[in-house]
Amino acid sequence: MTLTWPMKPLGAMTAAELLAALEQLDAVAPEDEALEAAVRAELMRAMNTERTEHAVGLQA
Repeated sequence: MTLTWPMKPLGAMTAAELLAALEQLDAVAPEDEALEAAVRAELMRAMNTERTEHAVGLQA
């Protein structure tokens, strides 16, 4: 059985979505080190963005 999920650009994914994608990479593309590096980098960016947005929301 093949599991599929909607395609979405990395830059549009939330940290939770990126983490879920990263957890699936070993099963889907175990040899694709470039893809893993890109997802990890985007995860860090998303986490920083979401943390900043949350902190700004708390100050409002």
